[in-house]
This record gives sequence, C-alpha cells and structure tokens, in this order.
Amino acid sequence: MKKPTIIFFVACLIVLLVSGCATVPTRQIPRPWNRVSSQNIGAPSSSFMIKVNGENNILIGKDDLTNEEIMKVCKTLIERRGYKVQSENYQYNMIINYRTFRSDKSVSLSMNKYQSYNRLGLMSSSTSGLGVSLAQVISLSSSYSSASKVNVTTQVEMYNHTVGIDVVDTNNSLIWKGDVNWESPDIDITNYIFTAFQTVFSSLPTDNETLPKVRKFKESSFKNFINVFLKRKLFYCPAVPYYIGFQTARDSNTGLYSIIAGFKNKFATFAYIDLLQTAEYAIPDVKDAEWENPINPNIWRKVMLGGKYYIGDDKKQYNVIIRLTGTSNGYRIKDCGVVSDQDYHQFQSRLAKWKNILNNYYDFYDD
Repeated sequence: MKKPTIIFFVACLIVLLVSGCATVPTRQIPRPWNRVSSQNIGAPSSSFMIKVNGENNILIGKDDLTNEEIMKVCKTLIERRGYKVQSENYQYNMIINYRTFRSDKSVSLSMNKYQSYNRLGLMSSSTSGLGVSLAQVISLSSSYSSASKVNVTTQVEMYNHTVGIDVVDTNNSLIWKGDVNWESPDIDITNYIFTAFQTVFSSLPTDNETLPKVRKFKESSFKNFINVFLKRKLFYCPAVPYYIGFQTARDSNTGLYSIIAGFKNKFATFAYIDLLQTAEYAIPDVKDAEWENPINPNIWRKVMLGGKYYIGDDKKQYNVIIRLTGTSNGYRIKDCGVVSDQDYHQFQSRLAKWKNILNNYYDFYDD
C-alpha cells in the first residue's frame, strides 16, 4: 500500500475515534425560572378541578382554545402522577393563570458563540424533585468559553411567558403554588408548556404506578416526520442539564434529512419524544464508582433515560431506554429503543442506586 494511502486511512481512523468520544457539554442553556411553595397536599388519588385564565398582549381575540390546550396538558401530567381530574366532588381547585408579552433583546455574542446560538436556537428554579434540581445546579455551574475575538450584536425577537398555578382546598385556602417563567422566540405558549409544567409538577407526589400512554407511530411516515419535526429540533428535558437533539444528516441532492443514530422500534417514536420532555431522573452513564459527586460535570458526558409506556391500544407495557452522548453544544441521541424486561430491570436497579445517592447528597439535616 502506498504511503499517501496509508496516511489517508490513518487520518480517517483518527477522525472516527475523536468524533465517537463523548464530551461534557459546555454551553449553558437558559432553563425556565420556577418556584414551588407548598403545605401538605393530598397524596395521589386526590381529585382536582382545573380552571385556566390567560392574557396575551400581542394577539387579539378569545383565548378559549389556548386555555383548553393548556388544561389538557395539565390534566395529562397530573393524572400521570396518580391524581384525578373531575368537575364535581373534587378536593382541590387548581387555578392556572398565564401571561405572554413581547420582550425583545439585544444580544452580544462572540462569532463562535453566535454560530452555536443560531444553530441551537433559543429555548427556554428550584423544585423538590431531586433529579430536576440536580440538572438545574449543573446547568448553572456550566459556562461557555470561546477563543474567538469577533463580537456580534443582534436584536432578537423574544416573548416572555409567565404561568402561575394555585391549588386551593374547599375552604379556598392556598396549599400549593407553582410559578414558572421563560423567554422564547416563539409567541405560542403552548409549544413549551408541556416541559414547563412538568418541571413544576415534579415536586408533587407520585404513585409511581400510573403509566403514561402515547399514540402508536405510523412507521411508513418516519422519513416525513424527520423532515417536518425532528430536523434540527432540540429538546429541553427537566432532568438533563443541556439541550438534546437527534443526530441528523442532510442529503445535498434531495435536501431531505435522515437520522444517523441508532433509532430502533419506530412504532415507539412518540414514547421517545415524551420521555425526552418529561423525564424527572437521568442517570450518568458512567461507572457507578464515579457517582460519588453528582454535580461533577465530568460524569455527565453520557446519560441514560428510561420509562415505561402504553403505546396505542396495546395493553402491553413497553420499556423505553434512551442513551445520550455529550458534544460541546449539548447531547446527541446515541440510540433509543424498546428493551427487554431484563434490560429494563438493570436500568431500574441503577436508577434506584442513583436516587439513593441523591437522597444522601441532599440530606443536610442532623435531627
């Protein structure tokens, strides 16, 4: 083999090895501010009535359909925790007030950072859910550094979304309150409300028995779905400190995108997307011995998410696992799929160990 050919193959091998290594993301993401205040709220199986009131200073006309969509999201998320939603004989009244107004910003960025910012887009805290709280701590402790000396100032069209959730008892006494606020380039509050609500509701008790149900995906439409929804799409997960995206590639001839990561069991696509937006715990996918310090950024170079789902009308419970690998700008989905009961049991065992570590880490009381 000629020397230039050998050099070429060695260079290709080095590129493959480097690109395959997981790194700790360095780009801090703007997580939504949130706050939860509570007294003793009823255990799962308690019942709620939900009422939504909204204010949008940009759009005109009635907000009835938006209110209905927000109510639907809220109902879905609290029912997953084991609570009931009904219009009569309820124990608690949940009142949701939201407001949206325009808040443009002048953003000054280095050229490298601007390119990353432009590619990743803009998305938008303290909760009782330890997995969610940990992600917030790690996100705030991360920082972005760049060697570029070129600065760019640009005007960004932004919208401020604020949601207040009050839970009162039958005596109209406030017993639980959640607030969440975020800025987004998207005027539509419903496009982000699912994850925003999940971040706040993670502080509510859960029965750990009610499984989420998602629709079954039409596998023949997978390519269309990628190009309509998944291309350059980034997810914000309550339990993960950085953005998450699918690894996609664009065909220069057709202009179409395809998934280049391990995407298995396409019928469970909606379960993967749901898990990416609602997971309350993420496991650093490193050796358990490295878990001693949960806020050590170095253990977050690889991550696992998992959950059980009902899919479509099937009564079978499906075990879903997603593995993430770190890049400088966030996580990319390494693979996602439906796994066996044995594999999921191994995940649950590691998750139980991880939860125990978090409980001990956050145990500051000696009485």
